[in-house]
Amino acid sequence: MKRPNSSNALSSKENCNEQAHLHSRSPSLLLLDEPTLGLSPKYVSEIFEVIDRLRQHSDLSVLVIEHNLNSLLHIADRGYVLARGKVVKELTHQDFSSRNEVYRAIVGE
Repeated sequence: MKRPNSSNALSSKENCNEQAHLHSRSPSLLLLDEPTLGLSPKYVSEIFEVIDRLRQHSDLSVLVIEHNLNSLLHIADRGYVLARGKVVKELTHQDFSSRNEVYRAIVGE
């Protein structure tokens, strides 16, 4: 039976300490920029399921920048339409039920 050398054991211990430190920090915001870019529809669905579970079962706020509105609208509490780096329209979850409202916000009507 091989015993780990002391440098590997130390490295493993440091890794455990680092992970414990990260978990104890309890982040309050998760920022995701185009998390589904280039993914197949199967994986897009899975990504949004994970985001929704995080949002529902933690105190974590999640900010997602995404062009895939079909998936995002099902889980978002609110949305913002940006033009040239400025918020031009804020949408509530109720607004998402009307695709016309979302479309008008995007095209600027």
